[in-house]
Amino acid sequence: MCGRRFGKSELAQTEIIYNLIEGGAEIFGTALAYPNIGWYNDAINSMILERYIGYAPTRIIPQSTEDILAMLKRSEVNDNEAGTQWAYTVGFHLWEYLIATYGFDSYWDIVKNVQSANSYDEAIKQAIGISKSQLYSDAAPYILKQFKIALASYDKK
Repeated sequence: MCGRRFGKSELAQTEIIYNLIEGGAEIFGTALAYPNIGWYNDAINSMILERYIGYAPTRIIPQSTEDILAMLKRSEVNDNEAGTQWAYTVGFHLWEYLIATYGFDSYWDIVKNVQSANSYDEAIKQAIGISKSQLYSDAAPYILKQFKIALASYDKK
């Protein structure tokens, strides 16, 4: 689905936002594969560890919300480097945060809005009433906390 062009909006004429599609696929795929909350959390932590521990320096381990914000921005594009990997991990946690905060339908409303909105920011505003940058800022502390939890589980091994 990533990279397809659809709809009639200016946004739809470009590549789809990578963290929207891949992060969404990760959250729903993981939830379906691991219906037990403990297994789900273990799978999420493993995903972070597999994609970050021992990788090139371009895959930074975030230390601050500023790091998370940079990762979110870069994860919008399939760059075949760090941004691609971040689409799966920070994208996953972005949409987990969104669903917990705004409800299950909020993610699908953004996906639907992409077809008619002129920007990713507009698609988010139409769905939840705040800008993309505000969503990213609001979600960043949660995402950072999830990385710290995953990394703490690695340190205990």
